[in-house]
Amino acid sequence: MDKRIFGLAVACLTALSLFAVLSADASMADDPPEPEPVEINKLRGIVFDIPAEKDRVVIAGVTVKTWVSLDRVYETAVTDDDGVFIVNYDSNVKYISFTMEEFTVKGVCSELHPFGDSGLYEIVLSESPSVEEGVHNLYDADGFTALISRSSANVYGSVVANINGSEMPVKNAEVTLLSNKTILKTYTNEDGIFDIAASKGVVYEMVVTASGLEDWKTDVQTSDEPVRVTMTMKDHAVFLGLDLGHTIAIIGMAMVVLLILIAIYLSRKPEEVDSIYVVNDLTPREIVEEDSRSDE
Repeated sequence: MDKRIFGLAVACLTALSLFAVLSADASMADDPPEPEPVEINKLRGIVFDIPAEKDRVVIAGVTVKTWVSLDRVYETAVTDDDGVFIVNYDSNVKYISFTMEEFTVKGVCSELHPFGDSGLYEIVLSESPSVEEGVHNLYDADGFTALISRSSANVYGSVVANINGSEMPVKNAEVTLLSNKTILKTYTNEDGIFDIAASKGVVYEMVVTASGLEDWKTDVQTSDEPVRVTMTMKDHAVFLGLDLGHTIAIIGMAMVVLLILIAIYLSRKPEEVDSIYVVNDLTPREIVEEDSRSDE
């Protein structure tokens, strides 16, 4: 091979290698540097009462748990007087849950996703979480992580009336539950049974009313035990110590006697005969005179 041709080939290869290196360096210079991973070591959240849009009330005492699996708790915390909780966090934490006795707590942050019916929420942080000194606020612009409301249960039982020593079911009795915020109402069925949904942990004034029976009142809460209501007849003394039934009977008899007297009066009403009023059951004067002439 000609030395000149060999030298030329070597020079071309060297030039191509140098061009490739320079191109690679330029390409690397154009690509943005890889972002450094954001270090999150804590999650901060806040729990409010419903409705959150009006007169917000923070809730203390809500138990918050983080989970690494469905059966393994990572950490447990409780919301403080400001409704705030802070829990440790690392890549092993997958879920979070909120519980409080007699309440239902629902996660509403966009980074929380309900995990079936387990009561857990899967934590899916945004691609660019807001982190300050390693603490990420686990809530959206609305400012809350979870909302809490009272769980519901039933107040149920039966209504009977004590009549002359015998108990009988009361149909269509009105059953009302009263609290400082709520009025709940239902009616008994043909067997005197009632069932009304109410909030757990709330003390209600229960009022039962029915026609002809004394009102019945007591304080109740939701319970597994039925409420038994026994009502009594109203005191119907309205005139001279007599009850309503006897009073109506006496008034009815008086009206009958009055009608009889009116009928007797009308049947014996005096009639005018020759300018003389006589009772119509007497014989008129003309008839008496004719009878006397015939006798002569």
